[in-house]
Amino acid sequence: MCATSDLTEGLVSVVLPVRNGMPYLPLALESILRQTYADLEVVVIDDGSDDGSAKYVRSLGDSRIRHIETSRQGIVSALNRGLLEARGELLARQDADDLSHVDRLAQQVGHLRSNPDVDIVATCVEFIDATGSSVETPWTRAVRDQHDVARTPAQIRDLLALTCCFVHGSILARTRVMTEAHGYRPEYQWAEDYDLWLRLLPAHRFARLAERLYIYRIHETRVSEGRRVEQIRRAIRSKLDYVRRTKPDLPGAARAVILGEGLGAELYQEAATDFGLVLAQTPQGLESEIRLRDTQAFPGTDVGEWDILIVTDFSLMPCVREFLHRMGMTGWSSDGNFFFRT
Repeated sequence: MCATSDLTEGLVSVVLPVRNGMPYLPLALESILRQTYADLEVVVIDDGSDDGSAKYVRSLGDSRIRHIETSRQGIVSALNRGLLEARGELLARQDADDLSHVDRLAQQVGHLRSNPDVDIVATCVEFIDATGSSVETPWTRAVRDQHDVARTPAQIRDLLALTCCFVHGSILARTRVMTEAHGYRPEYQWAEDYDLWLRLLPAHRFARLAERLYIYRIHETRVSEGRRVEQIRRAIRSKLDYVRRTKPDLPGAARAVILGEGLGAELYQEAATDFGLVLAQTPQGLESEIRLRDTQAFPGTDVGEWDILIVTDFSLMPCVREFLHRMGMTGWSSDGNFFFRT
């Protein structure tokens, strides 16, 4: 890993991990090599491809490409190897399935130069299918909604505490920030990017360009498409780790109540004890009380017995704030989908 003083000023290191990236890899690489921002290197970490990906990269003979082969060690290892090899003062990500607009890096570099207080800048995203046609799914609609509600660094900070609102491949970061955080943690694989953002969140500023400069390809062989449940599980664990790191006054055996149902609630229940949370029984009908804004339904509810409320249904968030106010519980603060007794 280059020492901060050894990083090349102005150089962007584009880290592109790949395992069996054909047939999309050529287009992904072309979109980077055609960037209007010329001072770049492409660090391709080939994690054991056997589909011709390695042969293709070598055939390009482009001095800007550094091709490093590893032996199927996984995405986190590949990302950390890319970070280790990066020589530029700025580090970009690019997935082997995806495309970057020709001006992507130029605009992101310009933003970081104009805003020295920002350490990581993402872009808005377009979505295509295997054929390159525009595609829309519930997830893509949710991502676009996030583009609309989080525009300023403060809004992005609040949304990142709630959910991973960046497409990983779209980011450009100051390399020293990534190295000082020691890169990605293998225990959070499939949510390794979100875990990193949460570790950086307390001390670093994030931004996102309004332009759609990154093109994310959805196809059935994309690795992340088959890992959604595990991705959510590890994202939840990274959020609980974030809570423990940023709330040192939270009791060691904090009493927690989960508001919400479904997979998210189940995964919080699964992880709670590993992070020192003691789950209290959620009073029957409490969620309905909160939604209906009914102060009479549970006059005996003692919110003071709890240390933390975990809201897994994000639509409940405004209602929970109102509920706590009605109950006279003014000494509560919130961060992401957590409410804390202070």
